[in-house]
Amino acid sequence: MGKFDLTDDKIQQIADKFIVDKDVVKEIVSVYKDIDSILKQQYLAHIIRAAEEFVRQQIGNPTFIIKCVQRKPEASLEGFGSAQYIELKNRFLIYYHPSQSEKVLRVIIAHELGHLILRVKAKKTGLKNTEPLSTIFGLITILEKNRFYEEETSRFQYETWENMLADFSLLHNQWKGKVNIS
Repeated sequence: MGKFDLTDDKIQQIADKFIVDKDVVKEIVSVYKDIDSILKQQYLAHIIRAAEEFVRQQIGNPTFIIKCVQRKPEASLEGFGSAQYIELKNRFLIYYHPSQSEKVLRVIIAHELGHLILRVKAKKTGLKNTEPLSTIFGLITILEKNRFYEEETSRFQYETWENMLADFSLLHNQWKGKVNIS
C-alpha cells in the first residue's frame, strides 16, 4: 500500500480533524470514486480546456466547447479518430475508438485539436490545408506534455499525507475565522 492510499486510518483522521462522522467521509469517498471513473476518460483535458478558451477568444463566442466522444466498440478502427466542427452549435467534437491505447488516444486528440486551432487561425492567415500541420501541432502538444510530466509535476505533490492534511486543516480553520492554526 502506498503512502497516499486512502485507508480506514486516514478516513478516521479526516473525520476527527473536521469533526464529522466517519460514514460521512466514506460517502464523500464514494462520490469522488464516481467522478474519478469519469476523470480517467478525460484525455488531455487541460489542453482541451485551454484550446476552448483560445477558440472562444479568437471567435468571440464564450459558449464554444470541445467534447471527446467515444465511438461504439463495434465501429471501425479505420482512420483512428476524426473530428467535426459544428459552427452553428458552437462545438467541436473529437471521435475516438475505445480500443485505442491511451497513448494513441492522446495522439489522436492532439492531432484533431491541431485541426481546430489551425482552422481558427486560418480565418486570419488564409491557411487552406491543415492536415500535415495538425500532426505537427499534435506532436508539439504531446512533447510539451511529456516534458511537463517529467520535469514539473513533482512541485504539485506532497511529501507526506500529514502535510496534505495540515494544509486542508489550515483552509478549514480560515473558513472558521482562525488564521494559521492547523
